Amino acid sequence: MNTSAKIAATDIVIVGGGYVGLSLALALSSLPIHITIIEAKAKTDDDRRSLALNYGSCRFLEQLGLWQSLSTQAQAIKKLHISERGYFAKLRFDAEEEQVPALAYVVAGQRLLDGLYQQVSNCERITLLQPAMVQDLDHAQQCLTLDYQGDTHSLNYQLLIAADGAGSVIRQKLGVGVKSLNHHHSALLYRVEADSPKSETAYQRFTSDGTLAMLPLDNNYYKLVISGKNESIARWKVLDNTAFNAKLQKTFGGFLGTLHCRGEAISYPIQTLQATQQVVEHAVIIGNAAHTFSPIAAQGLNLSFQDVAVLAQIIARAVQQKEDFSALPVLQRYAKKRRAAQRSTQYFMRLLTKSLQTNNIFSILSRQLVLSAADSCLTLHHIMAAKFMGIDTSRFVTKHG
Repeated sequence: MNTSAKIAATDIVIVGGGYVGLSLALALSSLPIHITIIEAKAKTDDDRRSLALNYGSCRFLEQLGLWQSLSTQAQAIKKLHISERGYFAKLRFDAEEEQVPALAYVVAGQRLLDGLYQQVSNCERITLLQPAMVQDLDHAQQCLTLDYQGDTHSLNYQLLIAADGAGSVIRQKLGVGVKSLNHHHSALLYRVEADSPKSETAYQRFTSDGTLAMLPLDNNYYKLVISGKNESIARWKVLDNTAFNAKLQKTFGGFLGTLHCRGEAISYPIQTLQATQQVVEHAVIIGNAAHTFSPIAAQGLNLSFQDVAVLAQIIARAVQQKEDFSALPVLQRYAKKRRAAQRSTQYFMRLLTKSLQTNNIFSILSRQLVLSAADSCLTLHHIMAAKFMGIDTSRFVTKHG
């Protein structure tokens, strides 16, 4: 390996070239600054994820110039049906009632990633180094060392963005810790065929054996996500195809007719964590490096896109006003502005997860009362709808009077 040092400089370095890192670079690309993205993995075409992007995230992608091409193959979710197996209460959301085109859309992860890469490649102010590995960080000197194409490079920066995932190396090198909010949970992903699909309708069903989400895909197919305690997920994993289909049918009910699991399942542990700090002098921690949630209610990536949009606005305003956009007081504006939204999401997820883990009669009755109240009380219904859609709650409630 050639180890000759090469010195370079950039205004902003983003470590992590996934959905969050790439979208942040694009959101900043109109500013008179240079951005360098460092991504450790080589570019591939094997992202098999189906992403549930709420209405707010789709509006954000529209501002980046991505949504028009993505929307042609996106599956709209215009209705959301939430229930608990064996009990009467239901909570239903309808895009028409909320006066939006759709509550959310299901998008192929690879299509979104390809769109982000394409946009980035067309921006003169963005440099993408891939695959490139950060070897060392001297944040006091605002300099990192990386391995790229067999050479060791030293890269000076004004602002460092850690967008390198839940196991963030940059977060660790910055000395920022994490708080674990949940343990011993995992998820299973399946592709399921239904013989009586409901057009543009998604389902969330709470059961003693985990939470089941059914997201509409193309034709008669749905993406099934089962999340819960490891022991509950293990009971699903050991079933053969016939037994699995029978249990799925019994657990989910007859909403979609007969259900058939197709293909192999994808299994992964659920990491639920929160960084103890999200900003330090000259650095921001964002995306899964800052907060990682359970797939219940599909809040993780959607919350991160909201974070990206606000951070880009804060940096843009500082640049326009000729402030040091990497200074701690500027970055603290971002942290302060996002604190309430992030905490409310964290509180909601903790409350929901804890509630679903408790199955005594009092907890069940409480859940049923909450579902009934949210479905019947117009104001509460719109507040929850706005939360799911990533829309500012106060403005949305005012709109509905």
